[in-house]
Amino acid sequence: MKLTWFGHSAFRVDIDGATVLIDPFIDNPTFQGDREAAFRGATHVVLTHGHDDHTGSTVEICESTGATLIANFELCNHLAGFGVEEMSPMNTGGNVDFGPFSVAFVPAWH
Repeated sequence: MKLTWFGHSAFRVDIDGATVLIDPFIDNPTFQGDREAAFRGATHVVLTHGHDDHTGSTVEICESTGATLIANFELCNHLAGFGVEEMSPMNTGGNVDFGPFSVAFVPAWH
């Protein structure tokens, strides 16, 4: 597994069989790299919540790579209106297996 931090909330996780971007706010002030290289080959985008500094480049990434969006139900529906087609809506509780990795949403108060 390779974990790359792109600043602020944005992470890339490369594992056998998947490339996962978590909260891909790629255009944050800390990121100095190549935007397209940052999300090239993404298979999934996981959003922890819907703040702009977490959703960031989600729509662009999903459209250009065909990545599956994993987020809460309402956020998936909202981003579908902006062109995201592949999604796996979830809600708090439980664990969903995506093959090479699994996701569980838990309450995170902030």
